[in-house]
Amino acid sequence: MKNTAKILAKYAQKDILYIENLKLKNYYVYRILQNNYEKLANTLFNDYGVGIYDEKHKYRTLGNLYAYLKVTYPEEINLTQLRKNNWYEYLQIAKFGNPKRILTEFGFQVVYDRNKQRYKDGD
Repeated sequence: MKNTAKILAKYAQKDILYIENLKLKNYYVYRILQNNYEKLANTLFNDYGVGIYDEKHKYRTLGNLYAYLKVTYPEEINLTQLRKNNWYEYLQIAKFGNPKRILTEFGFQVVYDRNKQRYKDGD
């Protein structure tokens, strides 16, 4: 699996392996990935820091979640808005642990909506 993960890491663009691009470029390696998805996805993320971006399985592993968030969101994520507007995505992040910790480990800056008037007086 290590050698296959090393080959897959070469196809990554900015720490993200796009599954559709891999399918077009090297179908043989794509089939190996499909047959051993869980092992290879975890090895790629843990050893090489590469997440697999796949529309069908965007919440399957931590690496998939990393790739999905990197493609979808900017550097700064408002956790309050994410919780309000995209509840399902928030729950998928929470499945792996504390959402703020997970997003910070992924390299995102986490911010919250705060009622500034409430904190203006120092209360």
